[in-house]
Amino acid sequence: MKPLLTIKGQNGQLTVYYNKLTISRKGLVAFSQHGMSGDKDIYIENITGVQLKKASTLFHGFIQFSFNGSAESKGGLEAARKDENSIIIKKSQNTLFIHAKSMIEDLMRKSKEQATTIVNQTSELDEIEKLATLKEKGYITEDEFNTKKKQLLGI
Repeated sequence: MKPLLTIKGQNGQLTVYYNKLTISRKGLVAFSQHGMSGDKDIYIENITGVQLKKASTLFHGFIQFSFNGSAESKGGLEAARKDENSIIIKKSQNTLFIHAKSMIEDLMRKSKEQATTIVNQTSELDEIEKLATLKEKGYITEDEFNTKKKQLLGI
């Protein structure tokens, strides 16, 4: 799968795909803060929040991802350095990571919309099945069934 975006931070690299993001740890800084941990995939549909603390001239910033079951740190920059769901950034990277945050939030919205559409379609099919059963039992006529079916399908 081709990545949509890849950005290298201070202690890791963020790669964004259509359905997931990957945090990769390579290099001495990443090793000193995260040991031998491998790549971490977080699926877009599971992300519940993206926090971006922009870097300043004096202090690094970070991007952090929250998802169900995660235990992201809540202690600011120092805690984010060791958090497996965070990447440390410097001031020159602010614009890139602002763009990444926006892109990820758009993918999150699309994922939720897609899930809602699937649920609605399933609900409509369930209703049509119930109507078919009522028709078979003689509780509604063929015309009533067809009228209601067209309404549910938006025809």
